[in-house]
This record gives sequence, structure tokens and C-alpha cells, in this order.
Amino acid sequence: MRHCIRARIICESILKRMWSLSTLTDQYTYMYSCILASGDKMDYDDFLDAMEENPAPMNVFQQFMKEVLEAEYQLTKKDNPEDPDAKAEKN
Repeated sequence: MRHCIRARIICESILKRMWSLSTLTDQYTYMYSCILASGDKMDYDDFLDAMEENPAPMNVFQQFMKEVLEAEYQLTKKDNPEDPDAKAEKN
């Protein structure tokens, strides 16, 4: 499974809109997209069946994404001098 630009593009092409991970549909679709981005071939229905049988991988994925998105936020915050949080950290 790969969290990468390819996974984001796959997810958005499946959803036909920008993904946000704020909904359960987006979370599962993005996880499925990460699997596809790694080169694995899996049918979406098979993926959902596997998640229903064992939801533990989704819990791990959600924690991983929380950490990744926080790290991405920290990086972009440092690059954006207009961000009030970035200004506060400098002072």
C-alpha cells in the first residue's frame, strides 16, 4: 500500500471529486486507492468484504493518515508566512 500522488489521483478519479477523508466513503476509497497505487489488483467489492471481515487494517490506516496529514500540515505551515500558527511559532 502506498500513500502517494498516484493514490490521490486514483481516489479522485473514483470519487469524481476532491477527496477529504472527512467521510467514511473517502477513507475507504483512499485506502483502496493506496492499494491500487502499489500495483496490487483488487476489486473494490473484495476490498470492502475484506474490511468487513477484519476492520483492524482500517484502524491502522486511519492512525497512519492522521500522522501523515499532521506532518504535511507542519511542512506547509513552515512554508506559508501568512499562516498565523507559523508566525506564532517564530515568536
